[in-house]
Amino acid sequence: MRPIRKFLCLATCWLGGGLLFSQTNETEFTPPGCVEFAFELPAAPGNPFERDVWAEVTPPGAPARNFPAFHDGGNLWRVRVRASAAGKYELGAISEKSDEVVSPLAVSAVGPRTKEYSDPPARPAIGIDPANPRGFRREDGAIYYPVGMNIAWGKDYYYPRAFADLAEAGGNWTRLWMAHWGGTDLSWHEPEEGPSPAPGLLDLDVARRWDRRLAAADAHGIYVQMVFQHHGQFSSDVNPSWPQHPWNRANGGFLANAADFFTDPTAIRHTRWKYRYIVARHGWSPAVLAWELFNEVHFTDAWKNEFREADVVRWHAEMAAWIRANDVYRHLITTSTDNLGGGVWRSMDYYQPHLYAVNMLAHARRFPAVPRPPDKPLFYGELGDDSQFFANPEDKASGAGIMPPLWSGLMADGVLPPQPWYWDRLLGKPRWAEYVSWAQFIQAARLPARHTGLQEFTPVVETAARVPHVLTAGMTWAEREPLDLIVPDDGREPAALADVPDYYVPPLPLPMLKGHPDRVTLRFNRTHASNLKIHLKDVGAKGPTLAIELNGVEVRRETWPAYEKVKPDQLRPVDLAFTLPAGPQILTLRNLANDAFRLGHIDLDSELPALAAVGRRSESFLMLYAWHRGGVTSAQPAATATGEIPLETLPAGRWRVTWWNMTGSGAAAEETISHPGGTFRLKTPAISRHAAMFMERLP
Repeated sequence: MRPIRKFLCLATCWLGGGLLFSQTNETEFTPPGCVEFAFELPAAPGNPFERDVWAEVTPPGAPARNFPAFHDGGNLWRVRVRASAAGKYELGAISEKSDEVVSPLAVSAVGPRTKEYSDPPARPAIGIDPANPRGFRREDGAIYYPVGMNIAWGKDYYYPRAFADLAEAGGNWTRLWMAHWGGTDLSWHEPEEGPSPAPGLLDLDVARRWDRRLAAADAHGIYVQMVFQHHGQFSSDVNPSWPQHPWNRANGGFLANAADFFTDPTAIRHTRWKYRYIVARHGWSPAVLAWELFNEVHFTDAWKNEFREADVVRWHAEMAAWIRANDVYRHLITTSTDNLGGGVWRSMDYYQPHLYAVNMLAHARRFPAVPRPPDKPLFYGELGDDSQFFANPEDKASGAGIMPPLWSGLMADGVLPPQPWYWDRLLGKPRWAEYVSWAQFIQAARLPARHTGLQEFTPVVETAARVPHVLTAGMTWAEREPLDLIVPDDGREPAALADVPDYYVPPLPLPMLKGHPDRVTLRFNRTHASNLKIHLKDVGAKGPTLAIELNGVEVRRETWPAYEKVKPDQLRPVDLAFTLPAGPQILTLRNLANDAFRLGHIDLDSELPALAAVGRRSESFLMLYAWHRGGVTSAQPAATATGEIPLETLPAGRWRVTWWNMTGSGAAAEETISHPGGTFRLKTPAISRHAAMFMERLP
């Protein structure tokens, strides 16, 4: 991703998004669906947030069970139990663990030790589907299919309205951050809101706000992925918050550098007890889908700058084990990083990469280094248009690039829907109707039940209207094997287009270049010679060397002189022309020395059908997403195009064909056809931007 874009939202999403802190302005609040007991413990030496206190509670019709208790100021402690059934709940013995020894505690109950619960039971929690490790299932047996968006931070008053709008659209998932600028970090907040708690202490008002936020999500049926840390807290160069962090030694803290967060004993101790507190206070809530340990941990100094990935992997494993030992409700645990083949995922319950690529339509269907089908649930937890290719700047400003990758992502084999990042550009904005259309298409097509029974396919779309064939970069800075790609000339859109690199690094022995591609190989088979135009968006300041190879033989070499950049983000674009002979040809662009170069696009001197499509299908169901190559991300509608899509080997029968309304909900057109079997030629409506459809075989 291009993280700077993401964090510009700090200044534009919710101006003044920090929350006022006070230890006296919160009234006592017991969340709905929760049975809570309170008791007082005599004061003891040490940090109350590092006391391992447990309370025995007997639910109705079930044996007694121990639950983690949490400190709530002064001598007051609480324990919360999920109200899974109506009836009597009884508080029993209180004990404390210390050095593997469990000791009983004498307590004074605050309020009754027995409570009768008669309200509706708490809604079912989410776990991995025992019948399908690639999906989720609720405790009541219903499939859980996450549909939602990030609403990562904001003022408290905003959330009930946002959750209501999301639920009305058909959403059931969101992702909330613990971030100091949003007033949601238990151990750190903005200076204007008063001093942050001393290391190891926690802000109880922030914890109480989390009570209300989770209750608001629960009231609207929204499940929350709760993010404990973000990369900026321990990064000195990617959205760096480390210079202001209260644990930074420069600010009177105890950490000499950001990378030590993952290994320093004091940091580990404080972090463990903080997580234990979160689990004890909020773990009762079925609205918590998962604990997310880190947002984009690959951008921390430890991983990115000091190449200590092994420390990060070990930290994740230890924290996950600690949480599981304290979370009696066994919520799922995840993290977020783009290194999907890394060891950090071994201790996580599902994969959660983020996507800020160049070719978003292809990349939304692409998950490098993950088994296919995946061995655990997989979906993009953030999706944004920061690096996406746009023909004109006004196209991006229009927001036209937000929704198409969400549609394309529905067509990825064996994965769950992507979740958009820029909620401030969707909720209550002109593109909201497009989001509602997408969310309701998922329900109308019954994708939750069909999640693992559909196979991805990429059909040809035959059109009279044609557009220039332009090959763009697909990804930005990412560790990938060099790509060897067959370039289709019939208009098919393989997901492998996502792996065409933007950056090409020289073969230098630098750790930061490890695993990054130095070349791309493109395979053609054309009936005529082609005059290719290669546009490099940048040739690095140190002067890279580009070799062009044809069928394994170098036919051209270009070296650019070094120069001094005036600005760090200054680009030096270059255009090259190259003649590709007719017939089978293998073209390789390779970086030989000195610095990176960046590929913008290649004009392939040919034309493609104006429409493209991707889809998924089974013997009884088929769905498609089709788009106009010249209009899908354009601010101005393109001239409409129509086409036919040959759907091969479609089983015989009566089929109901539904074309969807892309800016609202429900069908735009519907018909029933009788098909004798074999190839069915599906006619598209007139498309200036994009369209979606599904067809079901009727009994």
